[in-house]
Amino acid sequence: MVEKAASRHSWSPAVIVATTAAICAPILALAQFIAHARVDEYDAWLFAYYGRQLLHGAVLYVDVWDNKPPGIFWLNALGQWLTPGSLVGVWVICGIAVALATAVFFVAVRRLYGLHVAGISTVLAAIYLNLQTFHVGCDRPNTFLVLTEIAAFALYVATLTRPSWQRWLVLAGVFGGLGLAFKQTALGASAAIVAHVVFLTASGRIPFRQALARIGLFAAGWLACVAALVGGLIATSSLDAAWYAIVGFNRLYFAPGAGSSMWPPFSWMEDHLRAMGLPLVLAGATLVHAIFRAVSRRRSGAAADGAGADHPGLLFMLWFWLVAAVYLAALGPHKRAPYLAVVLPPLMLLSAHAIHLLLAGAREAGRRVPAFHAFVAVCWVAYMVIWPLQMQVATAARQYYHRFLAPPDVHEQEVLAALRANSDPGEAIFVFGYSPRLYWLADRPPAIRYIGTEKVAQLGRNAQPVLNEIIADLEKAEPKVIVLDSARVSASRSIGGLDTGRLADWIDRDYRPVPGLEEVRVRRGPAAG
Repeated sequence: MVEKAASRHSWSPAVIVATTAAICAPILALAQFIAHARVDEYDAWLFAYYGRQLLHGAVLYVDVWDNKPPGIFWLNALGQWLTPGSLVGVWVICGIAVALATAVFFVAVRRLYGLHVAGISTVLAAIYLNLQTFHVGCDRPNTFLVLTEIAAFALYVATLTRPSWQRWLVLAGVFGGLGLAFKQTALGASAAIVAHVVFLTASGRIPFRQALARIGLFAAGWLACVAALVGGLIATSSLDAAWYAIVGFNRLYFAPGAGSSMWPPFSWMEDHLRAMGLPLVLAGATLVHAIFRAVSRRRSGAAADGAGADHPGLLFMLWFWLVAAVYLAALGPHKRAPYLAVVLPPLMLLSAHAIHLLLAGAREAGRRVPAFHAFVAVCWVAYMVIWPLQMQVATAARQYYHRFLAPPDVHEQEVLAALRANSDPGEAIFVFGYSPRLYWLADRPPAIRYIGTEKVAQLGRNAQPVLNEIIADLEKAEPKVIVLDSARVSASRSIGGLDTGRLADWIDRDYRPVPGLEEVRVRRGPAAG
């Protein structure tokens, strides 16, 4: 009777969906403006430039090189193919990915907790998944990592809510594997799904044979996707070069002093997670609540129930996913906020679980007015989202100013003019440090597969072999113009502390500085004047 009375006062599903979409739309639009207007988004220029080079016939990991999986480069090539000479196609793809991630999040939470929880939680997800701090929504792998992880979870949830849909586990595995096309750390959702099946088996809720069937279907989709990615690399690149870039090179970060460790520190995350106060508290509350429930059941001798929207082990799964994601993020060598994007999906799903518990506690039988703690929860949640929304608005204003109103970077314009004046469109250049935007604007091919010396700087004292490779390749390629990241090689910010004598001698012998721009060097000889 209580449920029927409550349902008479509930909004219709169409109204809830429309209201959620109407609230999320401006939040996502603001986040997308920040994502593509921001002037501090250097990696996006690298992916855009490499996408253009791929369209011009370059071979990924052979002619152009980076230590990230191929998905982001392929999508940039696709986006620029759709809108030739423009990045609009890339921006559209990013916007579609963000919208899909939000919609799939809504569907997953709807299946678990119902429409009301889904509506509230999806609005929160639209805010926190797209905070500018984590570069989700930008032309970066993070945007697509979040989508694939949430999609894998949503498809797995579909198999829990409808046992006849077990074949969807294959598709869940496909999305779990697809995440590896964008980030090597895209393992959290897949690991959590397998862990949940193991939990259900160990607790006696499903037979061992059924568990094997579930894991087999998921693994089949996962392996099929990974095999397709490998096949794509074989068809379009060199598998050996790709393996070294995606796996082999990244192992160098675990050398002593290079920045990574299998026992990483976690304290660096604190500053980057301050904007995530509400989700962190909500997620933490789910754990505390579960502990108290377990202690209460033990004392009363009651049997364990199906807490978590009648899906046993769901909370275990989400916390397993969160802990695994935190560890994967901590493995990153540079302690940067974007690494934490892998943490966002499980964190927001745990927040959804907390919203479910709050609403369930607010519905007290026989009361027309919700309990006081329900009003406290609503006011607290509303207050907590003010700051991240203010942060987004302030960031958008700053990016608008710097992108559209501020005067251009005079030094960049001078270097760009020198590049264009001293090289023809087909002649190769090389820029020290990390300046993919300069390559994009100059529209000149890279002299060697490395776009700069950023990786040398990242590896520190372990980078001498990589620097030696760069020097040898430059000597063979003889780029028309070289742009140093300082007036002298010995003062270079990216290769300082290494043996640069051979490089300095070669540049001094074969290149002359452009008058007034000591860091821009043009190859000597009749062609250079």
